[in-house]
Amino acid sequence: MNQRKDPMANPCYLNLGHHSFDTLSTISLIRQCVRGEILFNAGDNPDTLYVLISGNAHAFSRNHYGIVSYKHAYAIGQLIGAHASFANICHPFSVKCTTASEVLVIKFELLEQFILQDETIKQ
Repeated sequence: MNQRKDPMANPCYLNLGHHSFDTLSTISLIRQCVRGEILFNAGDNPDTLYVLISGNAHAFSRNHYGIVSYKHAYAIGQLIGAHASFANICHPFSVKCTTASEVLVIKFELLEQFILQDETIKQ
């Protein structure tokens, strides 16, 4: 379930300058996730970066017998899926929200375009 909210109302934007806020708010959205919702599965192509804003999310894998092994619990503010995105590899594990959660979603392609266009970052 995806919803757009007023980004200024969310604390994840609190310390951003006006230029950064304007840019981030155009390339991202805040996704409302229900308990058990999968953000991505092992083997998926990494096209999106996630930041946990509220709630809980865990990385896990499933062996060939179907047994689930938990790999990592994400803290609020932590990037999810960043390694695969930047390394350009498939996700090595799955991630799901274990409670109702809010996640900042940024398409990696849009972030790349922003970085390439921003003169202060290119220097």
